[in-house]
Amino acid sequence: MTGLGVVYEAHSAEGDVLYVGATSNLTTRLRTHSRGARWWDEAAYFVVTDPMDRGRASAVERDRISDARPPHNVQHNPDHRNEVRRPATSYAADLITGRLGEPLPGYVIGCRQQGQSWHRIALDLYERTGVLVTDETVRRWFGATAA
Repeated sequence: MTGLGVVYEAHSAEGDVLYVGATSNLTTRLRTHSRGARWWDEAAYFVVTDPMDRGRASAVERDRISDARPPHNVQHNPDHRNEVRRPATSYAADLITGRLGEPLPGYVIGCRQQGQSWHRIALDLYERTGVLVTDETVRRWFGATAA
């Protein structure tokens, strides 16, 4: 992993850590969170590290999640150790592809038109729906309409 990144923490008004993340583009990442992260409305302030090597940022993020145990981080969080991050089920496929009437297909197509990667879209869909899908799965579902 090359380049620089930062680690950021979203805190409640009471000072509780709600979410910890690492990114190479804080503005874009926070904009993405603002469009659907479950914790966004609870966040009163953010703490951001100085820029560091992205590999180091990932390690700091993992350690901070393990220590702070934010309720909205599943990966690396000991409190969520027994939770399984399961792949998309047929319900999830129906939800994300719009067969249940959700507006996500238009969102995905718009993201692709703006040049977002399939990986970023998959992360956005996880934030919006709580359904973990790979970028390959999203590409397979939307590739014909959002190429």
